[in-house]
Amino acid sequence: KSHCYTVETVYASGNASQRAKPRCYWGNAYERVIVRSASAFAAQGGSLTTDYGRTFYSNWGDSGHTLTAPSFTAPSTGEYLLQASYGNGAGPVNTGITCAVKVLRVEDTQGGAVVAKGYLVMPQRGNWNTWGESSLVRANLVAGKTYRMVLADDDFGVNMSSFMHFASYGGTGGASGVFDRVNVSELKALQMTAN
Repeated sequence: KSHCYTVETVYASGNASQRAKPRCYWGNAYERVIVRSASAFAAQGGSLTTDYGRTFYSNWGDSGHTLTAPSFTAPSTGEYLLQASYGNGAGPVNTGITCAVKVLRVEDTQGGAVVAKGYLVMPQRGNWNTWGESSLVRANLVAGKTYRMVLADDDFGVNMSSFMHFASYGGTGGASGVFDRVNVSELKALQMTAN
């Protein structure tokens, strides 16, 4: 199994700190991480670029935009965690209304059935040249079956800039209108168990 560890401090009062960033075991050579890079995506919207030292889709995330990663074959049956590597410089880390929220679908390539679906959350990072990892979507996959990951914008994955009462906000996404763009460099499937 891929175990993850984190640390928190519990004070004498009983209050607990925020947990530290988890560290997980993905195999001695990270063989349990299946990576699909932006250079191989099929894309609707945005533009492929190599700014900031890596290849990614920029100006991506408007209505109708999609990123489809090349398919992969599940090496074992069990749970996988799906994630995006992203950049979001639409505002500082301590304030703002432009956290990117996108829907991720995992499709069985034979027939196109959606086997998992959930939302990836990609908060602001202060500038466009720093990279982070999104929240996770869980999927139960079957060994030997082939799957594809599709990242898209939809009507339910919205941020605060979508609501009229934030129109007076002074930063990006306020008076200038809805802003839900994000840079995406990778889509990943993290294998939780190995046979």
